[in-house]
This record gives sequence, C-alpha cells and structure tokens, in this order.
Amino acid sequence: RRRALSCSCCAVLVAALGACAFVFWPRLLVVCVHYLRITAGLSVSTIPPSAAVHLVVPVSFDSSNLWTLRLSAIEIDAYRAGAHGPMSRGVATEVAVSAGGVSSTSFVLTPVPSLG
Repeated sequence: RRRALSCSCCAVLVAALGACAFVFWPRLLVVCVHYLRITAGLSVSTIPPSAAVHLVVPVSFDSSNLWTLRLSAIEIDAYRAGAHGPMSRGVATEVAVSAGGVSSTSFVLTPVPSLG
C-alpha cells in the first residue's frame, strides 16, 4: 500500500511539472522593425534656444508564448558599422508582449553628441 501511494504521488508530481513546463517554457518571440514606417521629428525650445531631432521607430513583437511579458522600459543603442560608440539612443516605456498575439511599441531615438 505504501508503494502504491508513493508511485501515485510521483505520477502527480511528474504531471504537474509537465504542465508547468508546457505553460512556462519560452517559445519563439519574433521582433520586427518596421523600416518603412520610421518617421523623423523636430523638437524646438525657445528657453534656452535649442532644437533636437528624433526618429520614431515602430517595432512589433509576435509571441506564441502562453504568458504575457511586461517590461517597464527597454533601452536601445543604435550603432553604425565601424563606429566606436552609439549613433543614437532611445527608450520605450511600459512595453507589453501579449500572450499568443502581436504587440507593438515605438522607440524614440535621439542622436548622441559626437566627442570628436
């Protein structure tokens, strides 16, 4: 009787672990940068006098996971081939990758001043 109870407990444990692995195992996440929809903008301030150029880069995430991923912020650095430092930087805040669906966000990239 004790052995039968032990085997049934092991079977329940293995089934529970299998179910958890099925639900939480990470699946493929496809990230798509929509190059044809990149837009440029200009911000102007009078006090102090300044102007800033920025690019808005739309990005979509296609997830087949069974869980939703929420991030408070994603930071991105854009590099040019042969460059020693980033060309521009950006942040997307409150990014959510939906379970089993497509989510989108935009990165606002601003130029990094060159040191020379």
